[in-house]
Amino acid sequence: YYRARIKNDDPTNISTARFSYGLSGNTIIGNINPSTYVQEMLSFGADNSDTNCQIMYKLFGGSTTKINLGNTMPKSQTNDYVIEFWRLEGTTTINYRVTNLTTSAVVQGSFVFAFTRLALGCFRNNDIATTAVSFAVRRVELYIND
Repeated sequence: YYRARIKNDDPTNISTARFSYGLSGNTIIGNINPSTYVQEMLSFGADNSDTNCQIMYKLFGGSTTKINLGNTMPKSQTNDYVIEFWRLEGTTTINYRVTNLTTSAVVQGSFVFAFTRLALGCFRNNDIATTAVSFAVRRVELYIND
């Protein structure tokens, strides 16, 4: 079970900002789109060209699958989100629920994903913008039972 409350906290709107909040196979991704990340990942995030937030997942060496969460989960500078991922022990079905605390919108669903080793990872970068980006981690919970 993974649960995090994270707020995008940029000083101004940076339309090309990109981020990944969740679990990943490495501790840093650099100034790239999260979907091009080489390692495994299971995250809530967005690439620089995305308008809305996405659920992204990928196995090592594979291609990234993105689930567009729609216009109630915009990639903007000030939204406050609660992100949850969970699966039942011994299964490969990942359930997710994202709550936009700014608007009270909720999006949830599930998909099949058989990951192995993932660690906490929260990344945000500014692409080519000269303005700094930032985010605030309000709380992170991780419970492992397998």
